[in-house]
Amino acid sequence: MANTSEAAHRAWSRKYGGLKFEQRLSSLRDTGPFDLTDKLGEGGWGNVYSTEIEGVAVALKLLHLFPNKQRHIYVKELRILQKLSEKRHRHVIELVGWFELVGRLQSRVGLVIWPVARCDLSKMLHYMDILSGLGARLADITKQTPYTLDEEDVNAIDVLSELTGTVCEDSSEGSLSRVQLVHDAARRMLYTTIGCLAQAISYLHNDHQIRHKDLNPKQILLSSQGLWVADFGMSKDFSALSNSASGNCEKTSVKYHAPERESKGRLLCGRSEDIFALGCTYLEMMYRLRGLPIEDHLNPAGVMGWSYQANLHSIRRWLESLIVTSDTRDYWATGFTTLIRMMMARDSQSRPNVEQVIVFLARLETLKDVELFGLCCRPSA
Repeated sequence: MANTSEAAHRAWSRKYGGLKFEQRLSSLRDTGPFDLTDKLGEGGWGNVYSTEIEGVAVALKLLHLFPNKQRHIYVKELRILQKLSEKRHRHVIELVGWFELVGRLQSRVGLVIWPVARCDLSKMLHYMDILSGLGARLADITKQTPYTLDEEDVNAIDVLSELTGTVCEDSSEGSLSRVQLVHDAARRMLYTTIGCLAQAISYLHNDHQIRHKDLNPKQILLSSQGLWVADFGMSKDFSALSNSASGNCEKTSVKYHAPERESKGRLLCGRSEDIFALGCTYLEMMYRLRGLPIEDHLNPAGVMGWSYQANLHSIRRWLESLIVTSDTRDYWATGFTTLIRMMMARDSQSRPNVEQVIVFLARLETLKDVELFGLCCRPSA
């Protein structure tokens, strides 16, 4: 059976009927009617597992047990996912169905989501770092001194090969040609990810009046079929408000906080905080596209709790290292770093909105022989 969104929704409908079903909580270990396989992730409210419905792979976000009086724990995320599923987007996860296990004093909720990702963007960037270093080492090694790959090297090659659909005629595991081929394919995929991410945020902001509020590379899921923005536990639906700003700036992933989120309520948080986080993500992507070791430029001392907003005084240095590569002026790199600088502006009012980001990216495409948008997301002329 095809592992598609439509197949997942049809399988759920055949087996469970409506969007939701409910059953009694049989024990504290009860996980509902699904057989859990691999754990895909974990968080404060619950864990995410891979499972299936009638042979179709799906993800199950299983919330921890909570007192019945605390139903609000999952209600907000559930409503966001339900709203997003009314008008689906190719780069946003979909709610296939959900269930509630109800006990006398405690309950547990499961959110069934499509798709099951191979990894997230954070892991992809990490694996690209590994291949970059591995390629340099292999280039220096002679046939008389073979290099033995460790487990992480092998994982990096395998995962990125699967993500990019790369097949190498040289099947030897540690060959330089294979490492370079996979790394080049990952770079091409990363370029198109830039525009697709912007289109996904446009869908949230403009089609549904939702701001994510916790955007970062770990919330961007990847597989050979594409990318999806995920995890709406902190998201806010502002469609019923007169504007998208609010004063209750909750804590999220500190590293990618916008300055206004760290202002302890003195500054309003709005859609532009997603733009700041997207700019931080673009910055990290750009380092990989340029083949530069990110640890030498961002938080080189490895400070715990390091964040972009607290170190914005260094943004000029972060960006200049991405431009200076040769005597030939790279107009594309200059343009993209200019966009990143605008997106990471300290003043939220100075940042572009997501539509302006998309227009800027479309213009940048003309400066470099590379696609910044997948065919699924190419802006209309």
